[in-house]
Amino acid sequence: MVDVKQIRKLVVTTLEGIDMYSKAAENLIMGTGAVESGYRYIQQLGSGPAVSFFQCEGATISDNIHAYLSYRPGRFELICDVSMTPNSSALMNYDKEKLAQLALQNIAFAICMTRVKYWRVPKKLPGADDIEGLAKYWKKYFNTVLGKGTEKKFIEAYKLVS
Repeated sequence: MVDVKQIRKLVVTTLEGIDMYSKAAENLIMGTGAVESGYRYIQQLGSGPAVSFFQCEGATISDNIHAYLSYRPGRFELICDVSMTPNSSALMNYDKEKLAQLALQNIAFAICMTRVKYWRVPKKLPGADDIEGLAKYWKKYFNTVLGKGTEKKFIEAYKLVS
């Protein structure tokens, strides 16, 4: 496993750099990486399409970019700057496979895409110390009812990074 203190520091500096930081968001993203990959895997085991510690899918990243960030150029440019990726015009031309490859190779970009996925949820984040609430939020809005993850797994995984 990666040194979680280093990952946490990267999560915090990335979220602060894109003006999307809160302690609850930090804990939610740290928990997401813990439950999704254990901070051991950067590609979904088996034949699935998810990549990065946070197990984002190219289709989700593409949706973040085309349906959300393309209408928020200031935020989009912040994300490009903080994650040291090509400019927003270039990213708009990437297909979902190329976007997934970018998230696979760039942790900060993957953090940004995970945060944007959560940011788009029209429900307020639970409190930073409400790990059960964060687990429910992750399950409903990230893992979804179709996912194999459980709130209990999130809580257990979060203990390893808290």
